[in-house]
Amino acid sequence: MSLRVLSALSIVIVSSHLIANESPEVTRRTLDTVDREARKQRTAIEAFRIYQQFQHANDIPTGLRERFESRFSQWKHRADKGLVRLGTKWVTVKKRNEVAAEARKMVDVGLKLIESGDKDGARLKWLEASHYNRNAIFPDFLLGLFNSGEWHRDSVSHPEHAIKHFRAVLKRAPTHIGALNNLAVAYLKEGEVNKAVRYWEDVEALSPNHGAVKHNVTRVLFESKRRAIDVKPATLAKLRDMYDVDDAALQLEETELVWALSHPLVPDIEQDDENPRQNELDMDQVATAGVNSHATGFVVADGYVLTNRHVIEDDLYGTADVIRISSHGINEGPIAAETVAVSDKYDLALLKCPEIKASALALTITPPRLADEVMIVGYREGDSPGRNAKTALGVIRGLSESSIEQLVYDATTNRGNSGGPVFGEDGGVIAVHANGFHIGKPVAAGIPARHAIEFVASQIPDFTGVPHGSEKSWLEIAETARKSTVFITVVYTDAAPQLAYTTRVDKRKEFFADPSCAHCKGWGKVICTNPKCSKGGIFTYKKYRKIIDVNKIAGVVTEIRSKRTKSRCPTCSGSNAVTCGFCDGDGIASARRALSKLRPRGLAGPRPGTR
Repeated sequence: MSLRVLSALSIVIVSSHLIANESPEVTRRTLDTVDREARKQRTAIEAFRIYQQFQHANDIPTGLRERFESRFSQWKHRADKGLVRLGTKWVTVKKRNEVAAEARKMVDVGLKLIESGDKDGARLKWLEASHYNRNAIFPDFLLGLFNSGEWHRDSVSHPEHAIKHFRAVLKRAPTHIGALNNLAVAYLKEGEVNKAVRYWEDVEALSPNHGAVKHNVTRVLFESKRRAIDVKPATLAKLRDMYDVDDAALQLEETELVWALSHPLVPDIEQDDENPRQNELDMDQVATAGVNSHATGFVVADGYVLTNRHVIEDDLYGTADVIRISSHGINEGPIAAETVAVSDKYDLALLKCPEIKASALALTITPPRLADEVMIVGYREGDSPGRNAKTALGVIRGLSESSIEQLVYDATTNRGNSGGPVFGEDGGVIAVHANGFHIGKPVAAGIPARHAIEFVASQIPDFTGVPHGSEKSWLEIAETARKSTVFITVVYTDAAPQLAYTTRVDKRKEFFADPSCAHCKGWGKVICTNPKCSKGGIFTYKKYRKIIDVNKIAGVVTEIRSKRTKSRCPTCSGSNAVTCGFCDGDGIASARRALSKLRPRGLAGPRPGTR
């Protein structure tokens, strides 16, 4: 599902953020929408947090209070038991892991069948795995590659089936960059260039300068320039602006004339121990490897940065392989960091970065109070490293005392604010921002500072909080905070197995190569280029007069009719398909082959037929 489709929903979950259209009062439909979005979360704890924050943000009408409290209790019960989602069911972590392990065995059997040449058997095994584990993305990703031509060197690709499976991946993991890129390529093969561009824009928003997308965008511009595909001028301009591609960059080598299909970034739970992650990446690869995400953190001690656990541990992809830190006024460029510890109880993580040069922010031991003012400092998702952190003011609205304890405050937050400091009026950090949503009124939540102090002290000897100090202006607090608040980039790298019947391109081996011709989509044929041809035939019409009546008054009454005759098209010999002039019929792209004399038609037309 495209991110644009997601953003059109009344309420959308992206990472840990709930974003909704303003709703002045709570209605039955509002409660149903909140419950529907809670069911999309991967853990019951995350779902329950939505209900907690919704309760603090809104006054529940008397007529709906019983309905809300019933659902609230149900989600609290699931959260207390630590249940996780498996498809539409809520099960224990043990049960989910057992199902994932069994589905992984099915995937492995399919890979072995591919190696032995049994493609149909592999396809059926992966379909079985996808249905058995409703959380899995690996089986559908492989099926998408299977239908993209990756295992079809002796056959043709089926982009319409690839679209179905990559969309299934995105339904389970909406921000899976590999699926977004590969789905765009599949739509391009179907002649839907604008859809492809929209998905590439989604990748660009999640992971700027992604290598596979940049390569594909360059090839689209190259193929459009030599008239192999039709692209509207406005779309061409958008593609050029996306990566600032000039004419000099459009001189592709023969080996580069491929579509770049991304690797299947595999969640930890779906990985095989024999195929560990690639932990060694140089700085040039960080921007293009796997999935990139951005968040905020702040310095709590010399060489240590505090942030959220969900920033560096994704419930889908596992622990981040690469962590980079940068901030305005601290360091000129990104510097490496490593995870020291993550909290099992709270959404907190401690990073170590000896090179960082900034003063530590004080975690205050003063307990917060209702109606106290607060200020959140953090970076927006997609901000360029080095820009100033943004600030937002709010008021404390809730002090939760449940098993999922959090400090709730009304402030407008953005994606990327996760892990940022929340300041009280005395200038001390009273919480670590964790998530936020907006239903009528902006509401956000953070981990209270006393839990952060306990967590950091378990890793840094003699670490303590600071007592209540003198009040400062928000301007003074903001100036101090920005110097010690950092922009965090995390990367989950490729964890793909060595798939059979594949070809890698580029020295960095960042993606699979699909060498199918851009014009015929790998079929080797296109719809007949004769403008008079209609499904392999040429129709001619001959007019003649037919007597329809003879009488004494009017005499002979005639009518002009026409007779249609069909003859075989001399261009396609009746097959309605001709050899593609861009690949000479073998379906493999080549920059050396001659172009068709006539501009080919049917780029978005029906399937031209097999070779």
